[in-house]
Amino acid sequence: DAYLALSFCVDVSGRPYDIRITEERPPGLGMANAGREALQQTRFTTAKKGGVPVPFCGLEQPFEVRFSN
Repeated sequence: DAYLALSFCVDVSGRPYDIRITEERPPGLGMANAGREALQQTRFTTAKKGGVPVPFCGLEQPFEVRFSN
Protein backbone atom coordinates (compact mmCIF):
# COMPACT_ATOMS: atom_id res chain seq x y z
CA ASP A 1 0.00 0.00 0.00
CA ALA A 2 1.07 3.59 -0.55
CA TYR A 3 0.00 6.97 0.81
CA LEU A 4 0.61 10.53 -0.36
CA ALA A 5 -0.57 13.82 1.13
CA LEU A 6 -0.22 17.14 -0.68
CA SER A 7 -0.86 20.67 0.57
CA PHE A 8 -1.63 23.47 -1.85
CA CYS A 9 -3.24 26.81 -2.59
CA VAL A 10 -5.99 27.66 -5.09
CA ASP A 11 -5.82 30.82 -7.20
CA VAL A 12 -8.72 33.06 -8.25
CA SER A 13 -9.36 30.92 -11.35
CA GLY A 14 -9.61 27.70 -9.31
CA ARG A 15 -6.21 26.31 -10.27
CA PRO A 16 -3.98 24.76 -7.61
CA TYR A 17 -0.49 26.17 -7.05
CA ASP A 18 2.33 25.93 -4.50
CA ILE A 19 1.78 22.15 -4.34
CA ARG A 20 3.91 20.57 -1.60
CA ILE A 21 4.40 17.00 -0.50
CA THR A 22 3.53 16.72 3.19
CA GLU A 23 3.74 12.93 3.45
CA GLU A 24 4.79 10.06 1.18
CA ARG A 25 4.86 6.41 2.24
CA PRO A 26 6.90 4.64 1.04
CA PRO A 27 9.05 7.23 -0.72
CA GLY A 28 10.45 6.68 -4.18
CA LEU A 29 7.51 4.95 -5.91
CA GLY A 30 6.71 7.95 -8.11
CA MET A 31 3.50 8.77 -6.26
CA ALA A 32 4.64 12.32 -5.52
CA ASN A 33 5.00 13.22 -9.20
CA ALA A 34 1.79 11.41 -10.17
CA GLY A 35 -0.17 13.09 -7.38
CA ARG A 36 1.22 16.52 -8.24
CA GLU A 37 0.31 16.05 -11.92
CA ALA A 38 -3.21 14.86 -11.04
CA LEU A 39 -3.75 17.82 -8.73
CA GLN A 40 -2.51 20.30 -11.36
CA GLN A 41 -5.28 19.06 -13.70
CA THR A 42 -8.00 19.59 -11.08
CA ARG A 43 -10.12 22.76 -10.95
CA PHE A 44 -11.71 23.99 -7.74
CA THR A 45 -14.52 26.37 -6.86
CA THR A 46 -12.78 29.53 -5.71
CA ALA A 47 -13.07 31.05 -2.28
CA LYS A 48 -14.86 34.39 -2.28
CA LYS A 49 -14.71 37.44 -0.08
CA GLY A 50 -17.42 40.02 -0.61
CA GLY A 51 -18.47 38.11 -3.72
CA VAL A 52 -15.01 38.46 -5.28
CA PRO A 53 -12.81 35.38 -5.90
CA VAL A 54 -9.69 35.32 -3.71
CA PRO A 55 -6.75 32.91 -3.53
CA PHE A 56 -6.88 30.42 -0.69
CA CYS A 57 -4.12 28.36 0.94
CA GLY A 58 -4.07 25.57 3.47
CA LEU A 59 -5.84 22.85 1.50
CA GLU A 60 -4.73 19.23 1.72
CA GLN A 61 -5.41 16.29 -0.57
CA PRO A 62 -4.62 12.70 0.45
CA PHE A 63 -4.09 9.88 -2.06
CA GLU A 64 -4.15 6.26 -0.93
CA VAL A 65 -3.33 3.26 -3.11
CA ARG A 66 -4.05 -0.30 -2.02
CA PHE A 67 -2.37 -3.14 -3.87
CA SER A 68 -4.05 -6.53 -4.13
CA ASN A 69 -2.86 -9.86 -5.48
